[in-house]
Amino acid sequence: FSTPDIVTFVNKMVREEVLPMISGDRAELEAFAAGILERFYNPYIKHLLKSISLNSLSKWEARNYPTLWDNWTRLGQAAACESLTFAALMAYYSPKSGFQPDDLPEHVAYIRENWDSENLYDTITKIVSDSGIFSVDLTAITGFVPRVVGYLEHIEEFGMAATLKKFLG
Repeated sequence: FSTPDIVTFVNKMVREEVLPMISGDRAELEAFAAGILERFYNPYIKHLLKSISLNSLSKWEARNYPTLWDNWTRLGQAAACESLTFAALMAYYSPKSGFQPDDLPEHVAYIRENWDSENLYDTITKIVSDSGIFSVDLTAITGFVPRVVGYLEHIEEFGMAATLKKFLG
């Protein structure tokens, strides 16, 4: 991955999808976000994928789902950045990834046993609605599953770096 692309993506997500959903003084919110993001961008902190991945499914629901939901209820759309983060998460948990996520074994097994790259729409629909992994049915957000599937197909064909580059335009 290109660090500038990741930084650009995170800034875009915070600026376009997270901050607009929070009430308050825009300048104060941007200053607060900048402080949090500064830790993320600190080159002296080693962000190891294995460490970051600990319980990523529940972390995604706790940290990313609220922004996805707020964008849906307020703007009537599945947030693009949040949808891409979910597609990347699913790619990481897929049996094709070559990684072993550090999460509840039954959740990893469910995703991997039900993975079908030939029918990602049904795969993702099943994972987000019938698996018991998430406490909410993500299919309730119209457009979320198709958007995730589109990103996931691109990730599977071209890789995450190319998908991120395409997403950022």
